[in-house]
Amino acid sequence: MLTLDRKPPMATVALLVSVACEQVSHLFPSEGSPEDVFSKALIESHGVGAAVGRALFDVIRNGLAHSYLPKMLAFESGRPLHSSRGSRRGAVAP
Repeated sequence: MLTLDRKPPMATVALLVSVACEQVSHLFPSEGSPEDVFSKALIESHGVGAAVGRALFDVIRNGLAHSYLPKMLAFESGRPLHSSRGSRRGAVAP
């Protein structure tokens, strides 16, 4: 029987979501980049801007997936500028 430790596997779930967004992007190119899929499907419906959604995807996919810790976001005037710990893509696009 499968049992979970006291702490639920939240990092695993976040990584599975990011991988699913990457696969949807590859299977359905018209849906946009993995960042766009993540933002449209999970973030924008809650009234959060697309730039923040794309930045959150970067934090999960390129931070959590490689270091088991989310990356930190830098903001200026309420807009995400970049994520720390060396993003693959550099600055986050608005």
